[in-house]
Amino acid sequence: MESKNKNLVLSFVFLAVFLTPGVKSWTGEIHGRVVCDVCADSSIGPEDHVLEGAEVAVLCITKSGEVVNYQAFTNAKGIYTVAETMPESDRWDACLARPISSFHDRCNHLGEGSTGVKFTYNRPSVTTYNIRKRGFRSFVWTAVSYQLKDMLKLSPSASQFIFSIAFFPWSVKPIYGILSDCIPIRGKKRIPYLIIASVMSLVPWLILGSNTTSRSSTWHLVILLTVQNLGSAMADVVVDAMIAEAVRDEKASFAGDLQSVSWLAMAFGGVFGSLLGGYALTNLEIAIVFLLFSILPAIQLFSCGLVEENPINSGVLSELSEFSNSHDLNGKANHLDEDSSLERKSSVNARRRKKNQKKSKRRQVMPSKAQNSRKGKSLLGQWFQSLKTATYSLCRAFKQPIILRPMAWFFLAHVTVPNLSTVMFYYQTEFLKLEASFLGTARVIGWLGLMVGTFTYNQYLKKMKLRRILMFSHIGLAFLIVFDIVLVSRTNVAFGISDKTMVLWGSALSDAINQLKFMPFLILSGQLCPPGIEGTLFALFMSINNFGSTVGSFVGAGLASILNISSGSFDNLLLGIVFEEKKMRRRPGIGGLQTAAAARDQYRLLGENVAKLRTDLMKEQLATFRSQLEEFARKHKNDIRKNPAFRSQFHEMCAKVGVDPLASNKGFWAELLGIGDFYYELGVQIVEICLSTRPLNGGLIDLQELCKLLRQKRKYDREAVSEDDCLRAISKLKTLGSGFEVISAGKKKLVRSVPTELKKDHNEILELAQAQGYVTVDEVERRLSWTHGRAIDALDTLLEEGLAMIDDGHRDGKRRYWFPCVSSISSSFGADS
Repeated sequence: MESKNKNLVLSFVFLAVFLTPGVKSWTGEIHGRVVCDVCADSSIGPEDHVLEGAEVAVLCITKSGEVVNYQAFTNAKGIYTVAETMPESDRWDACLARPISSFHDRCNHLGEGSTGVKFTYNRPSVTTYNIRKRGFRSFVWTAVSYQLKDMLKLSPSASQFIFSIAFFPWSVKPIYGILSDCIPIRGKKRIPYLIIASVMSLVPWLILGSNTTSRSSTWHLVILLTVQNLGSAMADVVVDAMIAEAVRDEKASFAGDLQSVSWLAMAFGGVFGSLLGGYALTNLEIAIVFLLFSILPAIQLFSCGLVEENPINSGVLSELSEFSNSHDLNGKANHLDEDSSLERKSSVNARRRKKNQKKSKRRQVMPSKAQNSRKGKSLLGQWFQSLKTATYSLCRAFKQPIILRPMAWFFLAHVTVPNLSTVMFYYQTEFLKLEASFLGTARVIGWLGLMVGTFTYNQYLKKMKLRRILMFSHIGLAFLIVFDIVLVSRTNVAFGISDKTMVLWGSALSDAINQLKFMPFLILSGQLCPPGIEGTLFALFMSINNFGSTVGSFVGAGLASILNISSGSFDNLLLGIVFEEKKMRRRPGIGGLQTAAAARDQYRLLGENVAKLRTDLMKEQLATFRSQLEEFARKHKNDIRKNPAFRSQFHEMCAKVGVDPLASNKGFWAELLGIGDFYYELGVQIVEICLSTRPLNGGLIDLQELCKLLRQKRKYDREAVSEDDCLRAISKLKTLGSGFEVISAGKKKLVRSVPTELKKDHNEILELAQAQGYVTVDEVERRLSWTHGRAIDALDTLLEEGLAMIDDGHRDGKRRYWFPCVSSISSSFGADS
């Protein structure tokens, strides 16, 4: 009888493993060889020459009708390779690979006298891998719970503390993700780590199943369970990275389907695991359960050899014999036939082809020149650079509010509510006397609830906002804690509801609601994973959630210890659950969202009222200040007109309150002060001086010299003139059109009165000439490090514009270019005029 039970359990194990649905990810690969056709025959012989660096164009049509172009180059052996991973729905339907015709001429240079080119390519290959058999783990962890309770006689708080330690490796998943993403093993990032994880998952169960001492020692058990979870978490990271790689480049609808099927597969395995767990614990010893479960990581280890993964740096394909079973395309007839069929298909989707070409760049499989350059770098240096890049991308992606805020919500939702799941397990087995088989059935209902939650989200809730989903999920979880309160207080018995009914419904609804809460964030996080750090970022999302659960378990264990809840005393359990319910209502959820929204509205209204009050107050203050400014102007009218410094400060004070005394020469300020008339008069005099000195300086005069000439011209007027007055007058002259503006040349300010546009070279020459008033060609070449032609062109332009004067009367024979605008040779002329 015992042997029949073992066979039955084994059959269920294999059924659960092999019937777990998989998510197909289709990988297409095309490779072939390009050679010069020496003998013009259909086969490739030893007399043919390989063609290195030949460009090969690959054209593929997908099932959806889109046309994708690829570009590859042959290596030293004439071999090219194109590989692409995509979902099954978008796989290649037909492909054409052929060398570019321009390479035909290269065969002629070999002296063989033939222009033919022969090449081969294989049909695309397919790779499929299974995702998520983690749900079947409930089969063995139920046995672990009974081992801690019945064999080691641990209290509920101690058991929950051990579970928290054992599951801690799930909280540091980013470490495994960084290793997988940044440090490939033999050029592969996924399969080698999956093998290591499978070994770490297999060995602890074998030791626990065969060694009685390891099962009887608390610390041995904790160490082995922690190592086992380390391997399981690492395997989970690798699988999540594969999901993220598939999700990132696809549409949102496909992302939801992939995550949904993945979790449905997990739930399907959980159903079988829970059924077998309850049955096995009733009929088998715990040691045999551990050994039976070791079959799963063993199968996982064996399946690693069946999963294909392309190396990151594709190596050179060794020999043509590797493609002996591939489909050959020889001769031009085959090319034309397949090409014409593709042209008929692609003509229907010409617009899609153009759109696709704009949307994605051409994939290029370049020869190994870049790879050879990387070989010179040390392996540790490459790893360090990869880790640095991954860490930077991880931090930049995680800082996005769309990721940071939901993740903070999930973490706080776990931390702020004590987790009393292990205590409830003790209560159900010790006080309610529920059998292991029934608890397994309850977990089956829970996994079915997870399936229902996944299906409900995928069918009806995809387009609902994340905030609304979290809000309704929070309401549901708060309501479910009432189930535990009713169960512990025995209120259900008074209404004739059995304990088993309460446990079954609580398990089903809890898993369904939790899945509704978690599914949208899983899909969102998968879509936002940047390329190259899929495993790291997705693992960070999951590990923060797991770490929150671990902290919540520690808090629950501490609460149980404080309330003195033990296997023989559950008097204070109701108090603990009521405390949990209270924290549930106060944790980040509806209250937090509503409070935040109300606070934002209140701050907005308060800000509007404050802004209105401040605006009215400022208007009143400005009106008062204006009236006082008018009174000040009347009192100090003579000082404003006669003192340039005082006049400049007065202008600054007017600008602060939005008053421009120069806005109109007929306004209040002009009548009061006569300032408008003063500046317009000053502007006329500036125009006269600029016109009179233009024959000498070409329309470019130093501001200081202009002020000096103005003072000489106005020496009998009572109002003094400052540089600030000149600048204000010149600003009013801009209305005359181009010209009459102030430009900077080094430390000097020049007034331009002609529409001449000076370039950077001209400004540098003017700045150089400020030292002595002139420059020479040799000096420009030496001081500015210019070529002879550049110096001559710039100086000739300044000469043509009338800004420079030539002086050839020197013994050294060097021509000097004088610039009156930065010297004072025009002062006497301007004063006389």
